[in-house]
Amino acid sequence: MTSDLPDSIQRGEEEIWFHFPPAYTCFGRKEFCLITGLQFGHDDVGRYTRHITRPSWLSRVFPDESIEKPNLHVDDMKKLFNKKDGFTRMNDVDVVRVCLLLLLYAGFLGREARQPIPQELILLVEDLNAWNLFPWGSYIWKATWTKLSSAFDDRKSLRGDGSKYTLSDFVWAFKGYRLLCILRRQIIKYKIYQVASVIEADIQAYFDCESVQNLVGTLEDLILKAKLFSILEHLLCDSSCSIRVRDQVALVIASLVRFNKDVVVGLVLMGPTVGALISMSSCCSIRVLSLLIKFIRIPLVDELEAHKQIPRIISLLSSENVAIRAEAMDCILGIAYYCRREAIEAMFEAGLVEKLVKLQGLEKYAMQLESGELLSKKEKREFKLEILRRVREASVSEADRASIVAEVLWGSSP
Repeated sequence: MTSDLPDSIQRGEEEIWFHFPPAYTCFGRKEFCLITGLQFGHDDVGRYTRHITRPSWLSRVFPDESIEKPNLHVDDMKKLFNKKDGFTRMNDVDVVRVCLLLLLYAGFLGREARQPIPQELILLVEDLNAWNLFPWGSYIWKATWTKLSSAFDDRKSLRGDGSKYTLSDFVWAFKGYRLLCILRRQIIKYKIYQVASVIEADIQAYFDCESVQNLVGTLEDLILKAKLFSILEHLLCDSSCSIRVRDQVALVIASLVRFNKDVVVGLVLMGPTVGALISMSSCCSIRVLSLLIKFIRIPLVDELEAHKQIPRIISLLSSENVAIRAEAMDCILGIAYYCRREAIEAMFEAGLVEKLVKLQGLEKYAMQLESGELLSKKEKREFKLEILRRVREASVSEADRASIVAEVLWGSSP
């Protein structure tokens, strides 16, 4: 690792450079995403734990710990491995929770044994579905970047021309995440005693489809080496290209995401692709955006809300082009199904209800909102009442108002 770069290389934000004479190689967020396959997004743990009132697993595994203000350390979890009956008295899911926390905090983040585990992580591991959805790429990258970027400051004696700093354990961050994925996929779905038979079936399935996987792997390597996504992204954002060309590029990007979601999703979320699709506002580009929402789901909806893109999508409902209005409506229905409270509030503030009253599309929206994945029953009831309030204000006549209210109340479960 080096800080001495030639004038021809401009160091970007959060970039680490390595010198392998005569070449210089960059390592940053995109490279970290490509190598690890970990998901990037908004890593505010509170957004994923607001529905969790208390970590019930803590009282079962560590009965002496306070639920309100736990003082749990890595060392406490390591001791479970040394106890004769440490894991046998625990249920399988609690074993998974302990392993996940230990892998994350002691393994990926490299914390010392007596450092306390944050309350937010103790809450997050209570809901394993929320744990799986959380963008660990962003979370772990912050810790990795903090350590690497301060390496020269920590080793002042090595500063100067050609400064170097060797991180012997650096590679473990990339080897270890595969183990986390295996544990998360296998143990959550099956009890501990069933894992052996599942692994056996996986091995047999691997040999059965080895040739197909080899082909897929070859295609993935070609895509990465040719920097295909970067080329497509550049063309998509190039306003000098015709809309027809950019539409075709957008369709290719959607196909890439569907082909290898683990690798390409991070690039979509971090780059200008989504913003370019909305700015194009063509029928094809909005259809591709709708496909991306279906492929990427919650992380993409979070990005749309965070970057204030939802009002821009809603504005397309006023387009004179019927096809564009239809594609925009599909996007909005997808957002309604995968969104959090903040996204719904952004929709209301952008005048969505009033637009849907005119377009006679409120029933579909209310049904999608009712069946959404992330909203609680209380939130769904609150939003339904808010929709009804806005309908009464927006309706031209009593007859229209009564008809729309009936659709909202009867078209979805009360």
